[in-house]
Amino acid sequence: RHYTLLQTSEAGLRKEVSSLKQSLNDIQISVTQQLTYLQRYKDAASYKISSLQNQLSESVPIKELEEARRQFVEVSSRHHALITQQTTAQCEVDTRVEELSLALAESRAGE
Repeated sequence: RHYTLLQTSEAGLRKEVSSLKQSLNDIQISVTQQLTYLQRYKDAASYKISSLQNQLSESVPIKELEEARRQFVEVSSRHHALITQQTTAQCEVDTRVEELSLALAESRAGE
C-alpha cells in the first residue's frame, strides 16, 4: 500500500513537473515573440527617425539656420537695448516732472 501511494504521488508530481515545463516553454516562446516584435519596432523607428533627420537637415541648410540664429540674437539684443533706453528716459522724465511740480508748488506757496 505504501509503495502504491508513493507511485501515485510520484506520478502526480511527474505530471505537475511536465505541466510546469510546458508552461515554462510557452512563456519562453511568448517572450521571444514579444522581444522579436519589439526589436523590429525599434529598428523601424530608428530608420524613420534617421530618415526624418536627413530630410530636416536637407530642408534647411545649416548655414541658413546659423544666419537666422545670429540675426535673431542681434535683433533681441537691439530690442533689449531700446527697452533699457526707454526705461532710463522715462525715469529721467518722471524725475524732471517731479522736480518741476515741486518748484511750481514752492513758487505758488511763496506768492
